[in-house]
Amino acid sequence: MLLKKVKFLSLVFLLAGISVARAQYKQFKSSPSTVVAGQPFNITYDASGTLLAGREQVKGIAYYYADFGWHGIDLNLVSSEKNKWSAMVNTQKNWAMVAFKFMSGDSVDTNSGQTDGFLTPYAQLLRNPEDTARNAKGALAIWGLFRSSKYGFEIPDYLNQGKFVTDTVVAMYLQKELEQNHDPEYKSAFAVAYATSMHSAYGENSAPKINAVTNYLTRKDAPQTDRLRAWQILAYTQQAAKADSLEKAIETQYPTGFIAKLGAYKMFSAEKDQGKLKSLGEEFLEKYPYDPAYAEFDKANRIDYNRVYLTVILLQIGNNDFKVIDKYIDRLSFLTTINVYYKTVQIAHHRKSIDDNYLYPYSELLLKRMQTFKTNVPEEYKYYSPEEWLKFYNNAYIAGYAPMVLEHISICRGAGKYDEGLQYARAAEAVQHYKTESLNDDYVFLLNKTGHQDEVNDVLIKSMYENQVSAPMLDLLKANYISKYKSAEGFDKYLQSLKNASASKMSKEDLTLMNKPMVNWTMTDLKGKKISLASLKGKTVVMDFWATWCVPCKASLPGMNLAVQRYKNDPNVVFYFVDTEETEADYKQQIRQYVKDNHYTFNVLFDNPMIKGKGTGEVFARVSKAFQISGVPLKLIIDKHGVVRYMTSGFKGSATALSDENISTN
Repeated sequence: MLLKKVKFLSLVFLLAGISVARAQYKQFKSSPSTVVAGQPFNITYDASGTLLAGREQVKGIAYYYADFGWHGIDLNLVSSEKNKWSAMVNTQKNWAMVAFKFMSGDSVDTNSGQTDGFLTPYAQLLRNPEDTARNAKGALAIWGLFRSSKYGFEIPDYLNQGKFVTDTVVAMYLQKELEQNHDPEYKSAFAVAYATSMHSAYGENSAPKINAVTNYLTRKDAPQTDRLRAWQILAYTQQAAKADSLEKAIETQYPTGFIAKLGAYKMFSAEKDQGKLKSLGEEFLEKYPYDPAYAEFDKANRIDYNRVYLTVILLQIGNNDFKVIDKYIDRLSFLTTINVYYKTVQIAHHRKSIDDNYLYPYSELLLKRMQTFKTNVPEEYKYYSPEEWLKFYNNAYIAGYAPMVLEHISICRGAGKYDEGLQYARAAEAVQHYKTESLNDDYVFLLNKTGHQDEVNDVLIKSMYENQVSAPMLDLLKANYISKYKSAEGFDKYLQSLKNASASKMSKEDLTLMNKPMVNWTMTDLKGKKISLASLKGKTVVMDFWATWCVPCKASLPGMNLAVQRYKNDPNVVFYFVDTEETEADYKQQIRQYVKDNHYTFNVLFDNPMIKGKGTGEVFARVSKAFQISGVPLKLIIDKHGVVRYMTSGFKGSATALSDENISTN
């Protein structure tokens, strides 16, 4: 029965595969319709009826599968008429299949919906250059696998979420691949996917085929990688006794191989003592340096080198020994480099817990490591096209959650490395286009320090166009205005004329419109006086929940202070800055000193102790529950009746935009 079902489905899916190979799509065509690997072909994309219809600019990417991995190239799309786009694709002999993506702005079309019952994204299966009657090696297998999210062969973020083919479809295409392609390298590479998809599709009925696979993988001359694949299959198909037996056999044959490595990692992961944890981590990295050949097994067994490096480095830095970075710098991956920078340099710089002169060489060292990845794309990101990779790289390098260049510029400023800081600032502005307040502020400072005062006013004006200006930059802009016109008269109108209308509009859109009663509260201020929501009835109340440990919270305070100053003469508007989620015993004294050091004049309230648990946060916990908020910074605007009218969370990084945000809700 199973054999008949397999044969029937093989025929169905083979026919579907042929239709794909001939590029039978409404919006997408290839010429010639049958393409041999190593030969060029033309593609035509008709955007009519798609999300990209009518767009003046459309970009395209071709993702090709070769050497058991995805790679991306940017297409040179040319438009001959409205909605019609075409490009030439030059294939290589080792390519198996090409998938296409078309984009305009944030809109993407991959045709990843269902067509006639099949999931048929824009793709072209290639023919074998040595036997053009057959598909290229790996073509049928990858056509089945890349449309599933279960087997690790998909192109990240390519298919619509939830739109995937079944295990049965995957199994059938892998079956056809193995029938056509007897290359041992391909049999090994697709073995785990074939066995697990067969098991998921047919259960116990698939046992004979799975046994045949594991027998092949454990043949007498099989390499360790094949034996590990067999071990994975046995574990997945719940053949525990066989899996345990094979595991012992592999460990005996390869005493320092992957099984031993897995055991060492499990020991590291289970250790609670920090001293022992550091030693185990160092030993693991010394005995088992990262090897891309075992990446699939690391992933399958959740061996995380990023975690090991971070643990070892952070435990050493906890003893104020940054030299550990020198030891491991050449081994750090792209992601680990970012995480190490964030956890060590960036946090210390923001907290001002370590002098910038000490941080500078390590910031520079990690930055140089990061720069090596710009042209040497890490293996795990090879599926990106060059343009995609540059965008992703710049986001991590300059504008991501740990923007290394921006931090390094600030550290150069603090360490007196003004010329170097200016060089990085110029390069960063070429990417950011004055859309980041902290960068703009550093840029202006460095221009002044290096004798480029003639450029300062231009930077101030461009920053104002983006509404990304700090309080000191505003003061400098005003000083320049007074110097030029010998008076401050007309400055406010001049300032308003510089603001970019779209930036102000974005600030308003960031506010969430509400109409929900505020939870009642009573808290104490810096002087120990009790303040309650009830006592503020009849006033508009702006509440800013923040914490000393929250970097975005503290970054938003200068802008909020501007808003306080603009409303200081309005008796009907009051601001309260609620310090919350503190666990330090002397947090109140820390707050008093912080407010004093930064010359803030606003009202601070201390959140109440938690009823259950440690630290403060009783009021914020109730607010979070009522308004479904998970963390600080959080700002609420409450009307005179005690009703929350607007809410905004997070911080976009601009003092002027934040000030306007409060003004816009008046």
